[in-house]
Amino acid sequence: VLNSFIHIFSGQNVENFFLPKLINAVHNRESKITLGNTNLVRDFSDVRDISSYYRALVMNHEANGIINLCSGRGYLLGEIVEEVQRLSGHYFDIEKDDSLGGGLQSKTQIGSNEKLIQVTGLLPQYSITDTIRWMLESMSS
Repeated sequence: VLNSFIHIFSGQNVENFFLPKLINAVHNRESKITLGNTNLVRDFSDVRDISSYYRALVMNHEANGIINLCSGRGYLLGEIVEEVQRLSGHYFDIEKDDSLGGGLQSKTQIGSNEKLIQVTGLLPQYSITDTIRWMLESMSS
């Protein structure tokens, strides 16, 4: 059983996902963006890492039980906003809308990737900064 946490990639739906919405705001040179609570901590993984995990899991016929597909690291959403702005050089104001983000949420959601690493032998290769750079570069292509 695979328990998936947030996977991010270039070209992801900008309406429903936090980081692609930020990248889209940079791409469109928006002066303001509407976000929900940015004081939440979430576990993000680059889809390139996730693809490697899937390949390794398919090849490992001994894998069983529940395996979290996650980075094992938490990122404060507000810090991700700052990193997108810093890397892009484009700054925008944030308008807060508490109705965004699916209602009641736990402040911190971080998965344990210990079993994933044990079963696949793989460590995450891409940091959140690597992924943001990739997404920013892809938008200019």
